[in-house]
Amino acid sequence: MFKRLLFFIVLFIPIVVNASLIKDLKVLNGVISREFQSTNNYYSVDLNDGSDELELDYELEDGATLDINLDNDKEILTVSKDNMHEDYVFYLNKSVEELPVFQENEEEDRQIPHLKIIVFLGGLAVILMLFKLIVLGRKKD
Repeated sequence: MFKRLLFFIVLFIPIVVNASLIKDLKVLNGVISREFQSTNNYYSVDLNDGSDELELDYELEDGATLDINLDNDKEILTVSKDNMHEDYVFYLNKSVEELPVFQENEEEDRQIPHLKIIVFLGGLAVILMLFKLIVLGRKKD
């Protein structure tokens, strides 16, 4: 009986997550995908022209510390206080001008000489073999 009660307590009582170590956050050099809420941990930010890193203005809970890790196209904020920690991930979209521009070649398509003839003869051979097998059948010995 005690084991069942313990199992129920461990699995079926909801776990409360206190995601409020950041009171307020504003992006200074871009546009955030939605208004910041401390309960939402994932955001997308369109950075202004010429910006490579995210510049933030934030207010933390008393006694909380903030670590910032930059990983290619995302910035991860880790906020810690006592034994709690929260991760906020900001996906960075850099300006379109920095992306490489691919230009199409306007050269004419090169064709292999006699390709049409080879494809035609190969198709005709396959059709004739199928005709012989299906319509005429095989000779029985």
